[in-house]
Order: sequence, then structure tokens, then C-alpha cells
Amino acid sequence: MSPSNDERMTRFLIFYLLTLPFWGLSASDMPRATNGVLDARSYDFHTGGSLVLNGDWLFQPDAFVAPQDSLVAKHLQLVPGAWKKTVHYGTYRLLVLLPKSHRKLALKTGDIATAFRLYVNRQHLLSGGKPSKNPQLTKSAYVHAIKSFEASDSLWITIHVSNAENVVGGISGVIQLGEETELNRATANSSMLGFLITGAMLLCGLFHIGFGFFRKRNFYHFYYAGTCLLMSLHFFCMNERWLYGFLGEGNWALALKIELISIIASLFLMQKTAEFFFGIRRGRLFNWISGVFWFGQIVLIIVVPITLGSRMVSFIPYDAVAIAVYITAVSAMAFRLKKEGSLAIFVCSAVMSLVVLSDLLFVHQHVGGLIASHYGLFFYALYLTFVLSRQTAFAFKQARFFSEQLQIANAALEVQNENLENLVSRRTQQLLETEQ
Repeated sequence: MSPSNDERMTRFLIFYLLTLPFWGLSASDMPRATNGVLDARSYDFHTGGSLVLNGDWLFQPDAFVAPQDSLVAKHLQLVPGAWKKTVHYGTYRLLVLLPKSHRKLALKTGDIATAFRLYVNRQHLLSGGKPSKNPQLTKSAYVHAIKSFEASDSLWITIHVSNAENVVGGISGVIQLGEETELNRATANSSMLGFLITGAMLLCGLFHIGFGFFRKRNFYHFYYAGTCLLMSLHFFCMNERWLYGFLGEGNWALALKIELISIIASLFLMQKTAEFFFGIRRGRLFNWISGVFWFGQIVLIIVVPITLGSRMVSFIPYDAVAIAVYITAVSAMAFRLKKEGSLAIFVCSAVMSLVVLSDLLFVHQHVGGLIASHYGLFFYALYLTFVLSRQTAFAFKQARFFSEQLQIANAALEVQNENLENLVSRRTQQLLETEQ
């Protein structure tokens, strides 16, 4: 007996789950910064690709130290990672020892909250926003840029960072060192993947809006369409920080609010989609508490200054874990009731729960690996689109079947009516003949 679609998808999801522990292995062979020094003299940029400058950098808080000067207070700061909330600006420094075969290299910056100036061997190379000791003079910006330079046997990388608007300050993204062509290629691949995910979620949203108008009694299509459209907006914010670049440096706070609202609202709509899809109704008190919880967060982000609203960044991973676990529980209940598609959605939401939880542990530096929540959410949403589309296609197929049966029955009825009329006509004629 051939396996059903649910069984095939479940097997694939289990395989996907089993491969999660191996996602971060590719970066494990790279040298790592220790005590402010990254020894890459034996690293091959041709075979290994770009080098991620992760590890312990030297850090001096509350000072912008010139590239040619030594750090006075030498603390160690993990990169990527946030600094203490009491710090508002500081200087990062890293010594990179390179193989002699490379003289032309490039740097790519990731998220640095929220303004920075980057120097390589005392030469200014890149900037993002306007860092300043005065928070009122700091201009925030997320700049993902690639800049090439002539390298020597050793690189002294100095970064001045200031944070005035985000609760999380410091170098929170990955800084890469490598050949310019390789960095451009990797960025292009990342952008293509980002466009693919953003476009796919946008199309899914529009697709289910159309379904919602055709099948108005299944209101979960509108909930799911909203989920997809908001996730598309969130991916547009996250992937290479497109929205931040589109709005410009002066609208950094607006872009961050849009990013936070899009993910919070999409998590709420994911909850409602699961409830309506499986026909599981909650009590009025639960719905009231849930609405206050989610809409309270959104209103808080809108009305308060961004210095306070950005604190929601710390809570969103917990929101995502809670929703993933809740959807897993709902789909488990639906599986017990033998609802269609519940088994695969249960496994898919369980995978999403583990991925989000893994990212939460990674953010708090308990595990290594990759940030993959966005791909876990995308995979879940994409499969839910498949389930909803299959269910709707089956409904349309049933409607067409019943329509065809109705047409056949109407045709048979017309034939019977015509025969009945002929029979009545003949009988009437016989009666008239008899009377005569």
C-alpha cells in the first residue's frame, strides 16, 4: 500500500529534524578569535571561503580609542553578541594574522547596533550611521557593506560603536573577511534566497485572500493570508536589511517598529489560523487574554519611544517559542480527532518549536550553530499553504462532482417530465376518443 501525502511529508520532516544538529558544522573548522587575536595563517581562503571573525574581541567601553592608540581597559567582548545595557559606546579591536599568499581582501559588515566606524590598520574603511559619545548626536543605521583593501601579514581591525536607540547594543551580526568576489557571490546568493522567500510568502498571502473570497465560510484563509503577508514584510526587513536601506538612515526607528510589529502580528495570526483550521474553539476568557497580550505588545511598540519599544526584541523569541509549542499542542489535539493534515502539521510545528528554541539558546550563547527561526517559520508556512490548498482543491473537486451529478439528475428529470407529458397527452386523447 503506497504511503499517503501526510506520511510522505512526515517522513521528510523527521529527516529535516534529524539534520538540525549538523547545520553549524561548516563553521566549526574556522579559526576563532581568542583574547583579541584570530590566527588565520593556516587558513585557505580559496577552499574555505570567507572567514567569519567570531570570538572574543578586545573591548574598551565608554571610549573611542584611535586606531593608532592602545586600549587602556582591555575587556573581552564576544562577537557576535550584545554588550551590557549600561554601555552606550565603546571600541572593539581584533588582530587577524593572515597567510602570506593574500594581499587583496575585503570586509563585509553585519548588524552593528546602532552606528559604527570601522578602521583597518589605521585606515578608515567603512561607516554606518554616525557614532557619537552623545546619544542625541548618534544617527542609527544598519549597513551591510563590502569594502576591499590591501592586506598585510596582520590586520588590526578597530571599530567604534555607539548605541542610542536599541536596547541591544554592540556587534550583533557577523563580520566576514575574504576575497571580494567570494563575498559578493555569497551576498548575491543570500539576496536571491531572501527574494525567493519574500516573494513566496507574498504570493501565498495573495493566493489565500482569493481563496477566502471564494470560500467565505472558511475564515482561516484570511487569517493565513495575513500571516503570509506579514511574514513577507518581516523577511523584507531582515534579509540584508532591505527595508532599512529603503527608508534611509533617518527612519531607522520606523523600520525597527515595522519589523517588530510584523513578527508579533504574524505570530498572533498563526495562532488564529491553527485554531480555525482545525475547528478548535477557545473560551471567551482565553480569547480576551490572548488579544490583550498580542495587541498590547503592538500598541506598546507604536506609542512608546524606540528606546523602550526596542526592548521587545528580547521578548519576541519567547513569543515565537510559545506560539510554536501552542500550535504543536493544537495539531496534536486535532490528530487525536483524526483531522486531515494534522499529523504532518504536528511534526512540522514540533520541528519549528525545536528550531526556535535552538535559536533562543544560541542567542543566549548556550549552543552554537546558525540562526534558523526564519527558515523554520517559512517552511511551516509553506507546508500549511500546501495543506490548505489541497483541502480547498478537494472541496472544489467535490463541488464539481456534485454539480455534474446534479446536471445528470436534472437531465433525467427532464426526460421523465417529457415522458410524463407524452403519457398524459396520450391518455387524454384516449379518453376523448372513448367519449366520442
